[in-house]
Amino acid sequence: MNEPSEETITSVEKKPVKRFTETDKKEAVNELKNSTVKVVAEKYGCSANSLAIWKKKYSSKTVSTKEKKEQNQPIEKVKKNVEFREIILEQALKNPQIKNMLIDYLLEQLK
Repeated sequence: MNEPSEETITSVEKKPVKRFTETDKKEAVNELKNSTVKVVAEKYGCSANSLAIWKKKYSSKTVSTKEKKEQNQPIEKVKKNVEFREIILEQALKNPQIKNMLIDYLLEQLK
């Protein structure tokens, strides 16, 4: 093993850790609405990861009308899909050729 040289640093200086109050955190999250993560992080002297954690904890849970519509889109697609399947089944019951095609398709899916 190498012997430590005389130039070896014997102690490491620790930077003081900045503690943010709940108010600081909430203000930073509010500023994210009008600014970038980088700008807010530099202003408050914190990391982008800290901002992400604070955003999850302190951001308001209000959802805009546009966001509600976007959230409901999958439900609307499922409703249309169900309606489409019902139409196919009705036609299959009326038409033996469609019924046979549907049965063949389903059997292929099981393979």
